Amino acid sequence: MTNSLIKSGRAAFIWLYHFVPFLLQQFVERRGLQSAASLAYTTLLSIVPLIGVTFSFFINLPVFKEINEKIQGFVFENFVPAFGNTVQEYLISFSMKASQLTLTGIVVLIIIALMLISTIDTALNQT
Repeated sequence: MTNSLIKSGRAAFIWLYHFVPFLLQQFVERRGLQSAASLAYTTLLSIVPLIGVTFSFFINLPVFKEINEKIQGFVFENFVPAFGNTVQEYLISFSMKASQLTLTGIVVLIIIALMLISTIDTALNQT
């Protein structure tokens, strides 16, 4: 039993010995750090306007006012607790300004946000 355990441990060590350099080489060749930084930046640029337009849509409809408050409360309590108040103030400000946009402006903003999300999807699915 101990002999088989030693053999399997040795095999795992040899596998890791060969796999880790391969993994690092692939990460460098595929520009992993640059892709990660680009995805983080693009995600922020695409999600903030999309959330702002969504909140502004909910703000303008009185039926969804209570639902909007519950969704905002849930998001800011669970996902951004440290900076929740600051982010919430900026998002509400953005939503108010987005609600004053014309229909054409809202459509263009949504299209841009969806194009940025498509860029994220393409980068993640790149082989």
